[in-house]
Amino acid sequence: MIERILEYDRSLFVTLNGLNSDFFDGIMVFASGKLTWIPLYLFMLFMLFYRKGGGSMCRAGAYDFRKGFLFLAGAIAVFAISDAVSFQIKNIVCRPRPCHEPSMEGIVRLLEGSGGEYGFYSSHAANVFAIAVFTMHYVKRRWYSVIVLFWAILVSYSRIYVGKHYPLDVVTGAIAGIAAAWVVIAVIDMLIRKTKILEQ
Repeated sequence: MIERILEYDRSLFVTLNGLNSDFFDGIMVFASGKLTWIPLYLFMLFMLFYRKGGGSMCRAGAYDFRKGFLFLAGAIAVFAISDAVSFQIKNIVCRPRPCHEPSMEGIVRLLEGSGGEYGFYSSHAANVFAIAVFTMHYVKRRWYSVIVLFWAILVSYSRIYVGKHYPLDVVTGAIAGIAAAWVVIAVIDMLIRKTKILEQ
């Protein structure tokens, strides 16, 4: 059963990794970069501090620093937990990345460095979905949710496209990231209820 799932996974990887063009090659390498999304991270930080219903962004009182610093601490915790767990799982499962799998030699289109030996599950997918879900929960704006979900999906898919992860690596990473986000959300919401830290 497991071997059949892995075979389907490899087959789907070959299909998705092979959907290439010169135009999308550049986009996917860009999307997969660690430093690419710093402006988006700064925007997320702004949205965590900005108070909904505070009026003009330039008006006094438009920022809620108590809320912002609490949610910033939560976002850092989400990222740290997601990244640390994915690193440990990689070294427990020991599933080679496609580019390190002998049976995939000559098949994988690798568009960037090969990275570490093991790829299950994707840290990129876990981290971006963890941050996306965490910030969506507190920002609570539909347009924001659309933007960060598109970002998380794009980054996750780019890991398959550039040849670094199988689809199962990415899907599992996304699920793990969402789970990490909800654990931290539950802790923060409990803290809010017990301490009433955000009451005006």
